[in-house]
Amino acid sequence: DGIASGCIPVIMSDGWRDVAAPFFEVINYDSFTFTIPESVWFADPEAAVRMVVSQPLFVYRSKFESMMKASPIDPDAAS
Repeated sequence: DGIASGCIPVIMSDGWRDVAAPFFEVINYDSFTFTIPESVWFADPEAAVRMVVSQPLFVYRSKFESMMKASPIDPDAAS
């Protein structure tokens, strides 16, 4: 749902990729997600959020473009 809404996913799970990531063999999730280690989240959630929101604009733009390439959703179909 998040990707369909154009939101860059933030993953706070150390084992998500190994246990729950669909099609991880063909989708490079690292190219369009932010991953926060569980230890960082539990130790200092505010610092974890700052890790994501303090990224330079080009990082967001790159992740968004990668997400759109990986998404099966045609952005022009919604118009």
